[in-house]
Amino acid sequence: MVLGLLVLRFLPEGPDRAPWLDEAQRSWLTGRLAAERAEQPTVRPSVWRVISDRRVMAAGLIFAGSVGASACLSIWQPQIFKSYGLTTMEIRMLNSVPFGIPRSTAPCLAP
Repeated sequence: MVLGLLVLRFLPEGPDRAPWLDEAQRSWLTGRLAAERAEQPTVRPSVWRVISDRRVMAAGLIFAGSVGASACLSIWQPQIFKSYGLTTMEIRMLNSVPFGIPRSTAPCLAP
């Protein structure tokens, strides 16, 4: 929270007021930002159209599956290990294995 307040206090309003940029960098950056603003569409899609997009639905399903799997692993897996008669330390060590495996990123969901 303190960092957020410091950023609000000391960060300039835009690149044209940034003291650490030289004049060439400042003009390039302001021109680039103006060009990007001009390219943005003037009509925003509706919320329902965004939500019903198949890529958004796929990302939501992937996230829900990830959260569900994580909850199952953290709640039920220790109970399953306990039924085998393992000690608390052994259960903790075994239960940490799935969380230590890096998750692969979802494939690109091209339209």
